[in-house]
Amino acid sequence: MTAVSRFEGRRNRKIAVVRFRYKDQAGSTYGGHVRVNDSSSLYHISTGDKTTVRYRPNHPDRYWSEERGVPVETSLLLIWAVAFAAMLAYVLTAFRR
Repeated sequence: MTAVSRFEGRRNRKIAVVRFRYKDQAGSTYGGHVRVNDSSSLYHISTGDKTTVRYRPNHPDRYWSEERGVPVETSLLLIWAVAFAAMLAYVLTAFRR
């Protein structure tokens, strides 16, 4: 890890931006960052710590981390989308009668 910045996001959610460097199989160095909330194990990581970063061998600049977790904003958006779809389905079936 090259840098970790922690701050409060919307609705007092704890957020961290974790910046890192990694090398591909050929030894080329790449950099990246992820934004996580405090439910991710990456939230508590410190500069200099190591973790696993996965990348595509044919596109080593495309990376991801399994420890990132699902951001709170994404999970809330999914909940709202499911609730909206359920209401819409209910309304559509109610008008068919």
